[in-house]
Amino acid sequence: YICAKWNTQRRVSSVQQHFQFLQHNFHADALPAIFTAEGYQLAEVTDQEENIYRLFINRGQQREGSLGLSLLDSEGNRVYATTVNFETTPYRTMYIGVIQGPNEGIENRQQVIKSLTKSCHGLRPKALILEFALMLARCLKVTHIYGISNQGHIYKSWRYIGRKRSSIVTFDYDAYWQEYGAIQIDKSFYLVPTQPERKDLSQLNRNKRKLYTKRYAWLDELEQNFCQNLTPLKK
Repeated sequence: YICAKWNTQRRVSSVQQHFQFLQHNFHADALPAIFTAEGYQLAEVTDQEENIYRLFINRGQQREGSLGLSLLDSEGNRVYATTVNFETTPYRTMYIGVIQGPNEGIENRQQVIKSLTKSCHGLRPKALILEFALMLARCLKVTHIYGISNQGHIYKSWRYIGRKRSSIVTFDYDAYWQEYGAIQIDKSFYLVPTQPERKDLSQLNRNKRKLYTKRYAWLDELEQNFCQNLTPLKK
């Protein structure tokens, strides 16, 4: 569960803390809406071709955590998704256990990613799903965020060595976290900034400055809508 290096006691503690966190932070009647296959919609993104992609908070994957964020196309196919877990001791903490890209239902994947990237002012979908995870963390006043490393991924556990699952972890988590300024704290985890550092616009050329100005304004508006949509679920 979450980390290949955790023993049984650590895994049980993580599960207990996660659901205690949810009980303390979400209304009881909100949890059934979240813990479904589709989940509860928190955001919406439209690309340049007027295709609509919706972000849902849901039950996530089984082993990488117990709460998910999924960006889906109009047919319900996954474009990108992540699964997280919350803990309360010693800090309000989020663990990010997986980042998943487009599933088999997404045709012309490269075109979808290219179109979304343009619509998000140069922000790639794999970066967008992290931005959504960080928005969730900030809305819930999380102070520490840990991202799983290549070596720490649950499917690198000895239980899966030699099996099909251990060979399907092709995403480079180490490079991903380093790109966003995360610091590796041990072999299993990176400490991820709750608020990624933004570029100094005054140091950019005219075109780049215009791009990042639009991106940051768009992200701020997106987070405002995200938190507003999350508010009815919270205590």
